[in-house]
Amino acid sequence: MKLIYLHQYFIFPESDGGTRSYDLATSFVQNGIEVEIVTSSGMMQNVSFNEGWNLIQRDGIKVHVLKLNYDNSFGVLKRIYTFLKFLILSTFKILSLKADLVLA
Repeated sequence: MKLIYLHQYFIFPESDGGTRSYDLATSFVQNGIEVEIVTSSGMMQNVSFNEGWNLIQRDGIKVHVLKLNYDNSFGVLKRIYTFLKFLILSTFKILSLKADLVLA
């Protein structure tokens, strides 16, 4: 079984923030499920990305990362623009991947 997991601000354990999505993804992998994450670079610390989509393979998970700058200090309009950009581009990314189930 193949699962696509959509999470705008997915992070790895060494980053600051909640790792629930990482923990769920690794538990799925341990149970024989192929997992691909679709996320943005917004909260990933100490990682540099190329423009557009980037692929990280780690801990049995494929992580498709859209380079997208984000900061909590952004004004309301810029935050809305960033969310809408992720919404549209991640939708096209998910449609390009084959899976049995999408978790969003």
